[in-house]
Amino acid sequence: QNLSPVLGLNAYEIILKQVAQAGIRIPIVAIGGIEQADVPLLMKTGVYGVAVSAALTNRTDLAKQISCMQEELQILHPINL
Repeated sequence: QNLSPVLGLNAYEIILKQVAQAGIRIPIVAIGGIEQADVPLLMKTGVYGVAVSAALTNRTDLAKQISCMQEELQILHPINL
């Protein structure tokens, strides 16, 4: 398959900086091969969100995985649910 290259943290930081400098105000979502350990680092770059299907696919402990990710996101971006 002809898939896009994987972006690292540095690339997301560059993209977000360029978007801000251009005055573009759209949500940027990180997607592609993201695992649980990547979520806090990506969120600290300033992305609006992350797509985590790779981190959830074929998990035998899916409910626990989702709960852990929600807890991490709540620490980074507290909201009242």
